[in-house]
Amino acid sequence: MNLHNGALTHRAMPVHHTPKPHAGLTLILTRAQLLGVFAGKGLAGIETDGDPELLARLLSYASEPPDKAFPIVTP
Repeated sequence: MNLHNGALTHRAMPVHHTPKPHAGLTLILTRAQLLGVFAGKGLAGIETDGDPELLARLLSYASEPPDKAFPIVTP
């Protein structure tokens, strides 16, 4: 997953992919583990490289409820 300009995107990588050197945090995990991370189960058993505090920062962006009046489509 990549967070850039406020957009979080995902791209499948081979299992033995070498992370980009500029990544602040790299997680190597399964889909089930990813869902567990987003459910607040932490990083136990997940291979990490980098600053785990960046994950807490990312998750904090999603903790705010969305603005229901945000005009997704405007005339």
